[in-house]
Amino acid sequence: MKVVPILRVVVVVVIAEKLSEDSVHIDSSAQGTDGNNVDFGQGSDNEVLVTLAEVEGKINVRCAIDTLDDVFVLYAAYARMIGFSARKGTQAYFKGTNKISCGKVFHCSCEGQLDNKSSKGCVAALKKHSYRNNCKARLRVSRTDVESPWVVTTFVKKHNHDMLHPTKTYLLRSARKLAHSQKTILIAMKSSGIGVSRSYHFLENEAGGRENVGFLRKDVYNELNRENANMAKVANFDANKLMEYFTEKGLSDPLFYCKVKVTDDGRLQNLLFRDSRCLVDYQHFGDVIYVDATYKTNKYDLICIPIVGINHHRANVMFVIGFLSNEKTESYEWLFFTFLESMYHKEPLIIFSDQYQAHMNGVDVTFRDAKHRLCQWHINKNVGKQFGTLNHNKSFKSLWYRCMNGCENAEEFESTWADMIDEFRIVENRWFIGMYKLRKRWSSIFKLDKFTGGLHATSWSEVTNKVLKEICGSEKM
Repeated sequence: MKVVPILRVVVVVVIAEKLSEDSVHIDSSAQGTDGNNVDFGQGSDNEVLVTLAEVEGKINVRCAIDTLDDVFVLYAAYARMIGFSARKGTQAYFKGTNKISCGKVFHCSCEGQLDNKSSKGCVAALKKHSYRNNCKARLRVSRTDVESPWVVTTFVKKHNHDMLHPTKTYLLRSARKLAHSQKTILIAMKSSGIGVSRSYHFLENEAGGRENVGFLRKDVYNELNRENANMAKVANFDANKLMEYFTEKGLSDPLFYCKVKVTDDGRLQNLLFRDSRCLVDYQHFGDVIYVDATYKTNKYDLICIPIVGINHHRANVMFVIGFLSNEKTESYEWLFFTFLESMYHKEPLIIFSDQYQAHMNGVDVTFRDAKHRLCQWHINKNVGKQFGTLNHNKSFKSLWYRCMNGCENAEEFESTWADMIDEFRIVENRWFIGMYKLRKRWSSIFKLDKFTGGLHATSWSEVTNKVLKEICGSEKM
C-alpha cells in the first residue's frame, strides 16, 4: 500500500469539508443572460447576491463610500454586470503622507489610446494588441480631508464600445479574485503534491462550472508564484534577531530610527533604518541624494538600497539603508515616504537614481519639490543595445554626448537633438522617443538651476555597496 495517494485522498476530503463550511451557495441566476444579477464582491469570503439597480444605487453621484477598496469593489461589480472591465486610475497624496488626497478615478479598461507614434518602429509580429479606444466611462470620488468619507462626484455610464456577453464576463480582469479561503485550499493541495490543474478542476466542480469559480487557472499560477516568493524571504528567526538588535540600538541611541513592513502572515517585507549620525549628516549634506537599487542580497534576494550623499570633503555619507522584497511602485513609494518620515519631512533638492519606471513613479508621487535626475553613467552603460550599428559611428556619438553635457542652453539641446535624429533616421525609434520625453531628467542643461555637487551619476553610491559587501560578506548578505 502506498502512503502518498492515501494522504492525497485525506487532504481532498478535508478541503471538501472546508469548502462546504466556508463557501456560499452560488445562485445560477448570477450568470444569467440578462446580466442584472451578479455575486457582489466576487472572490471575497462573504459574497452576497445583489442586482444591478442595487449596485448603481451605491455609486450614484453624492453617494458616500468609506474606503477606496469599497469603491473599487462596487465599481468592479457594476462593470461585470454591464460587461466591461474596470481599472484604477492615477492619484495624488497629501503632502508628506501616504494618504490619497483630492480625488481618485476608476476607468473602463478601454480608457486611453495606443501611442501610435511610438509604436511605428515595432516589428509587426511583436506589436501587442490594444483594446483601448479612448472610452470616457468612469467613476470619480473625492474627499475634503483625510478623515472624511469618499463621495462620488462623477459617474459616466456611456461607453463607446460593445459590452462583453454576460456568459463571458467572468473572464474580465476586474471580475477575478482569489478569496482567502480559496488561496488556503490551493496552498494546502499544492503542499500535498496535487498539481494546479487538478486543484483548479476540483474547485471548478465544487463551484458548478468555471464561470462560478471567480478566477482563472493562470490566476492560480500567479498567486502560487507570489506565495513561493514570499516564502523565500526573510526567515522568522533571522527577522526576530534583527528586531532584537534594533531594539537594543534604540535604547543606546535615542535618535535611532527603524521601520518595517510585514506581510499578512507576519513575514518581513520591507525595512528601512538609520542612526543619529545619519540624521545629522542629512541635515548638513542632504541637498543631493543618490539612490542605487542595483545590489541584491544573496540569501534572501532582498534589494539593498542605500541612500547616500557627499559631504564637504567629497566623501560618501550614509543617510539610510533600505531593503525591499520587490521592485514594484508601491514598494518604492513606501521606501521614500518612510525616508522622508525618518528625516522629519525635509526634502532634498536633487535625487539621482537609475532609470526604473517603478523607481521614477515612487519619486514623482513622494517628493513634491525635489528634482529627479537619471544616472548618466547607467544610461550610457545600457545604450549599446539601443544604438545598434550607430555604436561605431563617431559623429553620432559626438552628438549624443553633446546632448548629455555639451549644450549651453535648452535651444541648443533642441537643435542638436533634431539634427541627430534627422541625420541618422531615428525619428520613429521608440527608445529615442522615450529618452526625449525624459530629457529634463538626464541632460545636464536642464539642471543648471539646482545644486548637484558636480555629479551626474548614482555610481557614487556604488562605493557604499562595495563597502557593505566587504563588511558583511557575500554569504551573510
